[in-house]
Amino acid sequence: MNIVVVGQGAMGLLWYGKLSRLNHQITLKASTEGFSLDPILQLTETSGSNSRYILKDCVPKDFRNANIVIVAVKSYQVNDAMLQLHRYINKNCVVIYTHNGLLDEEVYYPPTYDNIPSMLLLTTHGCKKHTTHHIEHTGEGRSMLGWLKDTGSVAHEKLITSVLNQALPTVTWHDDIKTQQWSKLAINCVINPLTAIHDVDNGALCDEQYKEDISTIIAEVVAVAKTQGIALDASMLEAQAIATANATASNTSSMRADLLAGRKSEIDEINGAIVALAKGKKVSVKLNESLVAQVKAKENA
Repeated sequence: MNIVVVGQGAMGLLWYGKLSRLNHQITLKASTEGFSLDPILQLTETSGSNSRYILKDCVPKDFRNANIVIVAVKSYQVNDAMLQLHRYINKNCVVIYTHNGLLDEEVYYPPTYDNIPSMLLLTTHGCKKHTTHHIEHTGEGRSMLGWLKDTGSVAHEKLITSVLNQALPTVTWHDDIKTQQWSKLAINCVINPLTAIHDVDNGALCDEQYKEDISTIIAEVVAVAKTQGIALDASMLEAQAIATANATASNTSSMRADLLAGRKSEIDEINGAIVALAKGKKVSVKLNESLVAQVKAKENA
């Protein structure tokens, strides 16, 4: 298949490397200028072994010929990336978005777009970027795939799920991808801001001192989700948040990494999304509000 990966972050490069093993025609479109496309990507596997893949720069004709475009950029970069690129994407292509947090539907489907079939890809795989061209797959996870809108065929569902599953298992199809997105959001609302604010690895959140905050964050997310017609189980999400922190104990969360590197974080699209949706709903989200303020203070320090 002809596949374009948009974004040179850890997750975009992980998918690039894993798909390259299957001999697909794959190219990379850097999401920012100034990224030097060194010809070699080094991927350190969870086993410790190293693989090397040739990085091929994407040109407009690659978009026109693409069967799949994977948009793997920061959540706040999605809109700008697609405004620049959608004119090159053919109508038979499927666009797959993979990012943290929640975005307004208009970001995926602004009025100027043709009706491009679009999927959402959620993943729990751990990946660390050591240098611009060296990434490490730090933890095995799973991925969930589903339509953002019911715009594609069952054949598309089966084919693309199979392609991604062969590259980086396990990938499963979900008709209720929005519920899955909210579940992942709840876990991100815990791990990302707490590790960023306290400057700790993920595993530190298993300590008793964080238990009350984790419970409160989850309760607020569940309450807001209910106003959106999404039913979540608070107890299950608390357990999943702790399990995720434990499974990725030595990892640095993406938000903590952003703050340490002096980059903008995705706090607006994670906890900030909860705060925004709570407005006018008579739902208290005081802790999420506090977390947003604390992360922004660190960003501006």
